[in-house]
Amino acid sequence: MKSNTLLHRREFVKTFALFSACSCVGGKQLSSLLVGEVNAQTTSAVGIFALSLDSFPALQKDLGSVRLKVTGMPTSFSQIVVTRMPDNQFFAVTSKCTH
Repeated sequence: MKSNTLLHRREFVKTFALFSACSCVGGKQLSSLLVGEVNAQTTSAVGIFALSLDSFPALQKDLGSVRLKVTGMPTSFSQIVVTRMPDNQFFAVTSKCTH
């Protein structure tokens, strides 16, 4: 027997409406699980930013990683991905894909 795995239009609309409602109602809570928030500095110290490791539990262990959006930066500015490597090294890169 062949299994029918297609999603019918009515099921698609119901699923889409459910996810839309959940993202509107719980969007702030959901994004806080995935994205941290950092504020832009008032001075222009290019290439330097500081964050509290206590605010980001994922960065308290090796190979932990967080995505940060910087409040006060233009919306075209990509998120920053910070990763903790062994020996207390941290790397920060842009989340913008160059491919």
